[in-house]
Amino acid sequence: MGDANKERLLTDQIAYFFRKLFKPILPLVVAIIVIIISIVHYSIFTSLHIVEEKFRVTANFLTVIIPILIIIAILNIFIEDYKNFKNPGRNFWVMVVGIIISPIVVFLINSEYLYMSLFIEFFFILKMLLKSKKCL
Repeated sequence: MGDANKERLLTDQIAYFFRKLFKPILPLVVAIIVIIISIVHYSIFTSLHIVEEKFRVTANFLTVIIPILIIIAILNIFIEDYKNFKNPGRNFWVMVVGIIISPIVVFLINSEYLYMSLFIEFFFILKMLLKSKKCL
């Protein structure tokens, strides 16, 4: 029983350390990442003249931004409310992993079809919203 308490104390100390470390830094890091990706997107977007290409670049931009924001939101939940976090269930985590992994898998298969990942992400987000009680 003593070893379990020591391990629990150690994990609480590690979680507290990371909470203190990332709490002030995380919003700044997110803002910098989003600004850099937005600037790159805008520069590519303005250089294109074909509407279909502009749609493809915007879809690629959203495909990258959505998983980053999901990851940051989950990290923020763990950092802010680690003790009171309740596991939302297996389906939720499968959808979150699907949102995060789908751009990587599609990019590895063929980067021209990265917009297909956007449909997968929207499907999972819509499914999560419909399953949540707040949406009803």
